[in-house]
Amino acid sequence: DKLPSERQLEEIFGASRGTIRQSFRILEQKGVLEIRTGVQGGAFVREITSDEISKSIALLIRFNHVTPDHIAKFREGIEGSLIPQLAAQNASSEDIRHLKDMHERLLELSRQEKFNWEEFDSQEAQMHIFLGKMTQNPLYEALSATIIDSIGHFAVFIDRTQAVMVEVASDWQRIIECFEKNDTVGAEENIRFHINKWIEMYKRGSKNA
Repeated sequence: DKLPSERQLEEIFGASRGTIRQSFRILEQKGVLEIRTGVQGGAFVREITSDEISKSIALLIRFNHVTPDHIAKFREGIEGSLIPQLAAQNASSEDIRHLKDMHERLLELSRQEKFNWEEFDSQEAQMHIFLGKMTQNPLYEALSATIIDSIGHFAVFIDRTQAVMVEVASDWQRIIECFEKNDTVGAEENIRFHINKWIEMYKRGSKNA
C-alpha cells in the first residue's frame, strides 16, 4: 500500500517535513517501507514475509553466542513436539508420499560408492524443512527453514562417513513409518532421538577438531 504524500502527512500529523522524512528513513532501514522514486514513486508499505523473519533469527543464531546445545533444546521443543503433532494432524497423503520420495533419494545418496556429503546434507535439510511445511502453518515452516539453514556451519564437526549417512537415513525411515501409522508419539520420540544424535555427533567431532 502507498502512504499519503509528505505534504498530506504533514497536515495529518502536524509534523514538519523534516520529521516526516526522518521517519521514512528509519522505517525504510527497518524494512517496513520501500521508497520509490519517479512519477509513480512514493513511500510504500512492504509486505513482511517469512523470509524477513528467517533472516532476523539467523542473525541472532550467528552473532549472539547461540550454541549447538541451545539449538538442540529448541529443536527438541519445536521439531520434536509441536511440528510432529501438527504435521500428523494436517499432512495429506500426498505430503506423506512426497516425504517418502525425498527419503528414497536420501537412501540412494547413502548407498553411492562415491558418496556426496554436501548433496546428502542438503537433501536431509529439505526433509526437515518439509516437516515444517506439513504443519500447514507458515510460522513453523519459516522456523524450520531458519534453524536448518543456520546450523550448517556446525555440521563441519560431524564425522562425514557413509556409516553416518546410513544411520541418518534409517532414522528417517522410522519417522516416516510413524507418520504413515498416524503415530504422533512415535514420530516425536524418533525425531527427538535423531536431534539428540546430531548434537552428540557434533560434540564428538568438535572435541577431536
